[in-house]
Amino acid sequence: MSEIIEKLTGYGVKAIPAEELRQQIGDAAKSGNGRPPAASKAKKAEDPVDPLVGPVEHNQVFKEIFDRLKPVDFREEAGLDDDQKLNQKHFCVVTIRKVIDMAKKLDCGMCKHLAFVYVYNGQYWRQVEKDEMAKFLGEAAERLGVDEITAQYHKFRDELLKQFLAMAYLPRPERQKGVTVINLANGTFEIGPAGQRLREFKREDFLTYQLPFNYDESAQCEKWRSFLDEVVPDEDNRQEECDGTNEGREYGVFKARQKILSEFIGYCFTNLKLEKVLLPYGSGANGKSVFFDVMTALLGVENISHFGLGHLTHEYNRAMIADKLLNYASEVSSKIESETFKQMASGEPVQARLPYAPPFTMRNYARMAFNCNELPRAVEHNKAFFRRFLIIPFDVTIEDDKQDKELARKIVETELPGVFNWILDGLRRLLSQKKFTECERVKRALTAYQKESDSAAMFLEDEGGSRTRICGPKRRCGTFTTIIRGIAETTGTKHWENRSLQVGLRRTGCAGWLRAILFSSFTGRAKKKNVFSKTQKRKNATAAGRGFCVFAFLRFQQNIFFYLTECASGLHNPMSTEIAAI
Repeated sequence: MSEIIEKLTGYGVKAIPAEELRQQIGDAAKSGNGRPPAASKAKKAEDPVDPLVGPVEHNQVFKEIFDRLKPVDFREEAGLDDDQKLNQKHFCVVTIRKVIDMAKKLDCGMCKHLAFVYVYNGQYWRQVEKDEMAKFLGEAAERLGVDEITAQYHKFRDELLKQFLAMAYLPRPERQKGVTVINLANGTFEIGPAGQRLREFKREDFLTYQLPFNYDESAQCEKWRSFLDEVVPDEDNRQEECDGTNEGREYGVFKARQKILSEFIGYCFTNLKLEKVLLPYGSGANGKSVFFDVMTALLGVENISHFGLGHLTHEYNRAMIADKLLNYASEVSSKIESETFKQMASGEPVQARLPYAPPFTMRNYARMAFNCNELPRAVEHNKAFFRRFLIIPFDVTIEDDKQDKELARKIVETELPGVFNWILDGLRRLLSQKKFTECERVKRALTAYQKESDSAAMFLEDEGGSRTRICGPKRRCGTFTTIIRGIAETTGTKHWENRSLQVGLRRTGCAGWLRAILFSSFTGRAKKKNVFSKTQKRKNATAAGRGFCVFAFLRFQQNIFFYLTECASGLHNPMSTEIAAI
């Protein structure tokens, strides 16, 4: 009896009276269980584990966990009796439990969120490939005592990964209202109602990025500010004296474009819903590339994606911007899927998926910015669409002999903490205003874009057309393929497309008017004379339509019927050099 008590004490079981112990052993013998119930579930005390000291790379976290794992009794860990069968599910559950527990003891972490697997290195969470996780889990199982063949078998590793995904799910924590946190190399910078401070890292923040530099409150950025003063000077938005007094009258906002740029990068760290997409706009040699390079270095290459706006319409690509700070591309598609664009610009939940995986809903994903030499043309013409654009004109061309090809590198190497302080100024302003700084140049750029992207309205205005004067009442639109081609060929406006111009003609009120003139007046006359076959009528209507579009839009509306008659009788070639030159 003393030996049994000694053995149970070794398992860490609390001592019990001898009479009670005899009763438990007798009951176990009657039930066929050769081990006392208390003893069957007893576990050895585990050795204490010290947390990691200092930061480690995410791929090093796996090694640190692996090195501290020790062989275990799977039957004992699973709480099985001697006569109970130990199978694969027990190996999987015990392995995952041991791995997760060890990660917590090391002040690290591993979890599954949405369709992704993350590892925490004591400073921030980072995505890892599922194949990499499956490989590590197989090695960990072998380290714990699973035989080599089983641990390396692909189906067993697949089961380990599935078990991990089931046990390690971590919902994203809700951020405290009014608090913005930014992860840097030396701590987490927190801005809230109580003030701002640099504090320790917390795994509960679930921050999936880290800026690659230390926070330095005193850091400056002279090169950066000089660069901005050169490329976006806002010389028309300045303080000027008036009436001979020292009081300044404000015209616009001083350096408004620069303020918007700093506010937008700060916007990437917040959960504000301002529904804006940044478009630095202008031809070459104007500083857009330097701004792009510096922002990429500041936010971190791994924290930025570079999908064009057209590519983000695909749900596979959308999945790749989850947990990124910014999607910043050097091109924007000429065609935009308006509904998807408006949804993503607003930060609304969108559906995404990884290959061979079920779809999921993204709620936290990158803000969007696109460098543009030309703005998208085939767009939706309504206020809800255009108000999402934040167009920043980069309209100063830097001469070749004044360009510093190494400027971005110099700023990145010496001034990133100072540039971050510039961004913090914009972030504080944004949190206070709850909107971007007003700027007249930005407003004018948006107004011009709305006008220039409207092919039909631009043509009417360029050619002196007036909706009230030449359009008449709206009527139902017919098919204008041939008309559109005639306009495009004659005016050289190759960017016009059939569908977009038809919509434009409806909107400007011209569609019904064109249809009434071309297909009622001309075709009716041809039918009355009965001189054309059905095919010939269509050809002549096409020719007349082309000629009419050139002629009518060039302020010769009073001769429409006369000219159409001449076209029908072959007196004029509608696409002749003479007519095209009018």
